[in-house]
Amino acid sequence: MSEAHDRVSDELRRANRALRTLRASNQVLVRATDMQELLDEICRVVVEIGGYRLAWVGFAEHDEARTVRPVAQHGFEEGYLASLDIVWADTKRGRGPTGTAIRTRKPAAAQHILTDHDFEPWRAEAVKRGYASSVAIPLIADKGVFGALNVYAEEPYAFDSDEISILTELTNDLAYGMAAHRTRAALETTEDRLKAFVTSTAHHLRTPLTSVVGFVELLRTNWEQIPDVVREEWIDQVSQGSCELSNIIEDLVVAARADLGLLRARPEVIDIQAEAQRVLKAFPTTAAGRITLEVPQTVHALADPAYFRQIMRALISNALKYGGEQIRIQIVGDGTVRVAIRDDGSGVPEARRQTIFEPSSRGHHIQGQPESMGLGLPVARTLAQLMSGTLTYRHEHGWSIFELALPGPASRT
Repeated sequence: MSEAHDRVSDELRRANRALRTLRASNQVLVRATDMQELLDEICRVVVEIGGYRLAWVGFAEHDEARTVRPVAQHGFEEGYLASLDIVWADTKRGRGPTGTAIRTRKPAAAQHILTDHDFEPWRAEAVKRGYASSVAIPLIADKGVFGALNVYAEEPYAFDSDEISILTELTNDLAYGMAAHRTRAALETTEDRLKAFVTSTAHHLRTPLTSVVGFVELLRTNWEQIPDVVREEWIDQVSQGSCELSNIIEDLVVAARADLGLLRARPEVIDIQAEAQRVLKAFPTTAAGRITLEVPQTVHALADPAYFRQIMRALISNALKYGGEQIRIQIVGDGTVRVAIRDDGSGVPEARRQTIFEPSSRGHHIQGQPESMGLGLPVARTLAQLMSGTLTYRHEHGWSIFELALPGPASRT
């Protein structure tokens, strides 16, 4: 009778500690402000409230070895995690509780570490630290298992089915909380980028709009008093500003259609030089005077003519606004057609070169210009990719170079 009573008391004690751990973990889920705090606090609760010896969370890496990377821990650890070398592959170091739980998507336990055959790779280090049993609960999200919560106790056979069930509920709540934190972080990032985009777009729209409104008002109120040559110059400014506004709106439309997956390219064989000259004619004479078009021979490419012109307009506008005084457009065709827009400016700072094709990215440090380079470059790369091409940036020998690569006419099937 006494033995049965002790067994029941022990089971109740273990169930109660698991329930206390579950209740405390729910409070952590509500209060944690970021992912790392959530993981650290869950491990702390498991040890301090649940009375376990050690708790740690490991993420399943998708490298060749399928390693498990510890990301949070609490309790009597004393260098244990550094000695683990756990994987989740079906190998000797992946058949312990952690690897098995991740691989099978089910809880896995070593109820008696001293005698558990699969725990042999870690037994000596575990015994040194007073671990007698352990359980690993898989962390599962919509896309599959991404890690495990690992709990160690100082007594053998510490994890019966009821206790494992409660710890599984805790782990499922943790996985849900982690997903919520990821979603919140993604939303905050999106919101920040949207704010930067709106600010940048407003600036890009305001500049030509202010010019157009100003010159139109001057022309309206002083038409008779304005000399003919000045009047023509102001009308050109209105025309130029209107074209710039139209281009910005076109970029916005393309970006929106791209987000909705509605963009479709209609490639045909085009004369690259003729299309480039058509784009250049739309720029003011003063701007075009800075540009040299270098085409050694007639070059044709397989491209959507409207998309090609939009890319060229974006790259030339970018060079005129942020680049040096000399701008060269070099076109070569050798199977793949390459159009390089070069300028002798200082170029994009090296730290920003990986992000210049992202919306709202800072791609320059020119005073008086908006920090973001707008949608021109992101849209240009999107259009290039739609035509089975590429758009890249590099800076070499004092030249800032955007290079558009397109398939040659032989690519047409």
